[in-house]
Amino acid sequence: TVRLLRRPAPDCSGLRYRRQVGLDWVLTGNSMSERPSRDLLYRMHPGLSVPNASRYTGRIEDWTYNGVRRIPKSQVLHVADVSWEESIRMILGESPIRALHDDLTTVLAAKEMTRKQSQRGRPDIIMSPASAAVNVGPKAVGEIENNWDRFAREGRSLFVMGRDFKHSVLNFTPRDIEYAAQREFTRDTILAVFEVPPARAGLATANYGTQKQQMRTYWESLLKGQGALFEDEWSTLSTDGARIEHDTSNIEALQLNRTERQLRSERWMNSFGMSPADAAEAEGFKALSRALGELHASGELWQDAKGRLCLAGSEFAAE
Repeated sequence: TVRLLRRPAPDCSGLRYRRQVGLDWVLTGNSMSERPSRDLLYRMHPGLSVPNASRYTGRIEDWTYNGVRRIPKSQVLHVADVSWEESIRMILGESPIRALHDDLTTVLAAKEMTRKQSQRGRPDIIMSPASAAVNVGPKAVGEIENNWDRFAREGRSLFVMGRDFKHSVLNFTPRDIEYAAQREFTRDTILAVFEVPPARAGLATANYGTQKQQMRTYWESLLKGQGALFEDEWSTLSTDGARIEHDTSNIEALQLNRTERQLRSERWMNSFGMSPADAAEAEGFKALSRALGELHASGELWQDAKGRLCLAGSEFAAE
C-alpha cells in the first residue's frame, strides 16, 4: 500500500498524486481515484466522474467517467466530505465554495465596476443648467453626454463647456469604489470556511507567539479533518489490515506538541509503571504502540529498571 501511494502510476509520482487529490477534495468536496489493478491508482477528475446510484437504496452502484466509460464501484476510491443535500447528490461531498457563492459574486461585481470606472478615468459627474431660465433639449443633453464620454475615454484632464451649465462631482472617490471593506470581509470569510488562520495566509495580524499557535492549530485541524478522511480511505487499500497515517515529523509547528507527548510517555512509564506500548498508545503514537507491542510479545524488547528500552539481543541489553 505504501509503495502504491509513493508511485501510484508509471507516469505519476506519489507527491503529485496526493497534492492533486487533496486539491480536488478542497475545491469540490470529493476526490475519486480508479484502481484497475493492485499496482495502479489513477486520479479521476471530479467534474468528469458521475456516480450511478440505485433508485431504491440511493447507494452508488458504479461510476461513469467522461460520459463514456463505466467503472465498477469496487475499483473507485471515493473520499467525500459531508453533505446537506436532500437529493441524490447527497452521496457526494459538498464543496465549501457553495457557502461562499454570494460573497464571491459580490466581489466579482465590485471588481467589474472598478474596472469600468478605471477605464473612464474618474467617477461620473452630474451636469445641470446653471439656472432655471436655461432651456436644455434632448439633443443638447445627448451632445454633452457624448462629449463627456469621449473626454473620459481619452483621459483628458480638461473639459470645457458653456457658462450656462454647472457640474457636481459625486461624493465618492476612486478609493471608495474599490470596496476595500467588502473585499477584506470576503477574504476573512473564505479563510474561515477553509479553516485557514491569518498566519497561514501570510497576514501579519498577531505577534510571533500567536502566529505559532495558529499554525499549530491549523495543522492539527487539517490532519484531523481532511487528513483523517484520506487515511481511512487509503487504509482500505491494504490487504493485511495495516493503517495509513500521515508522517508529521517534517511539520515544524507540530514538533513541540510531539516532544511534549514523548516526554509524557516517559513519565507514564517511569512514574506509573506503564508498558512502553501502553504509554505510546496513551499519547496517540498508535503505530509506535503497535510496533512496541509486537516486539514485547515476541520477547525482542528489553527494558531496564529505569525504563530504558532496547532490543533484547543488543549490546546495551548485555550491559
